[in-house]
Amino acid sequence: MKGIFQTYIEWIKGNRTVVYGIQCVVTLGLLICMSIQDIRKKQISLWLLLVLAGFSVVMAIISGWSENEIKKQIFVRALPGMLPGGIMVLFGKLSGGALGEGDGYTTVTLGIQLGIFSVIECLLQGMVLSGIYSGILLLTGKGNRKDAIPFLPFLTAGYAIFLVVTAIDRI
Repeated sequence: MKGIFQTYIEWIKGNRTVVYGIQCVVTLGLLICMSIQDIRKKQISLWLLLVLAGFSVVMAIISGWSENEIKKQIFVRALPGMLPGGIMVLFGKLSGGALGEGDGYTTVTLGIQLGIFSVIECLLQGMVLSGIYSGILLLTGKGNRKDAIPFLPFLTAGYAIFLVVTAIDRI
């Protein structure tokens, strides 16, 4: 059994680009499914959120197999990365639901994978896109400032933009 496990670890270390690609595709797929639910039902499935959370934790562990790398993944990347989402959850509770808690919990799980700076980048891109969409709704008279719009589709778009920009930077 140790031989298979050791072989698997060596394969992951030699194929980090493949593992990263799988991580991106699975995460984006889950975010798209959650976004569709957010648009249709104005809520996010708990089981999809738990799948994303579990996947994020597994990918964080896989990203750093040696003991020092795992400590770095946890204390330098994952825990600080959870902070923006944690703040969103807190604001969601304090605002009586004006900011969706599901959006905050989703951001927490993304933060585990991406780290604090990258998750903030995704959030800011999502906020800009949702602001543009809200502006269009206001200008066309199809909405008013009190209308609630789902944020998760914009966070997903922000994540997709992040992936494209990251891919371009790697070239």
